[in-house]
Amino acid sequence: MIVGDSSGGIVPGDNWTAKALEKAGINKLASELPIQAVNFDTAGVVRYKNPRGGKYEDIYISKAVDDADVVITLPKLKTHTLTVFTGAVKNMYGCVPGGRKAFYHKVAPSVPEFSGYLVDVFEKSRPHLAIMDAIIGMEGDGPSAGSPRKIHAIIASCDSVAVDSVACSLVGINPTRVEMLVQAQARNLGMMDLSKISIIGPFESLKLSDFKAKKQSPWIPAFLGRKVLSWWQTYPIIDQEKCIMCKICYNSCPIKIITDNGQALLIDHKRCIQCYCCHELCPKHAIFLKSSPIARLVQRLRGR
Repeated sequence: MIVGDSSGGIVPGDNWTAKALEKAGINKLASELPIQAVNFDTAGVVRYKNPRGGKYEDIYISKAVDDADVVITLPKLKTHTLTVFTGAVKNMYGCVPGGRKAFYHKVAPSVPEFSGYLVDVFEKSRPHLAIMDAIIGMEGDGPSAGSPRKIHAIIASCDSVAVDSVACSLVGINPTRVEMLVQAQARNLGMMDLSKISIIGPFESLKLSDFKAKKQSPWIPAFLGRKVLSWWQTYPIIDQEKCIMCKICYNSCPIKIITDNGQALLIDHKRCIQCYCCHELCPKHAIFLKSSPIARLVQRLRGR
């Protein structure tokens, strides 16, 4: 039996996953039980050809996961600045070793494209059981800069898509807003229709009405997208007073638009693809997201 992961973030000459396994107590637990803690960054990879083709031909999965007879995913219930929600399906992104995570943000920058890749990984890593820790989740600017929120639930199923759909509904997020769930159901990888999911437990009494999730972006017709997209974009901003110049954002940016002038790190917003990796990976929460003035106005008019 093994337990493992691959963390996000790139630090030259360092390995965040090794530090995470140590700091989270996984190594200690493994030493006390008949299990092995595995760093997916260094455990080897298996390469699959992507049957959908597209901008990325290969899908890389940790060999430790590929070799396993049974795969159990243990996600937390959290919001996500890019994908709205992260749970059992997106948790399998931890099976993609090392810096390859950043590469796929580059070649699949839009939410539909990136969601499609997440579903590719989910399909190849084939979790047999999902057990979601929603005792304390995260709301707001998740998955790392949000706020803890008591939800008092554990959600489990052999259907990861159903787990995520029930979790979304529990906190007031419409599952159809989560593109990866829509695509996963379309590929017959799980069920997101709550009317067809049997829920055992006090679902209604645990529902939250004031959970803070990502605000929905205004819809832009495709033929106008290139002209007006910049009016609606949300940009990552570096709080220079909080920044400690660790350069994790600098090294992890998929398209290398963060520069170091010797005194501060700067983001080229004209080239930003809004993947928000910098925001997610900053250990000091020194990067925040700022919507354009027009987007903020529309959100206020909507009463959000």
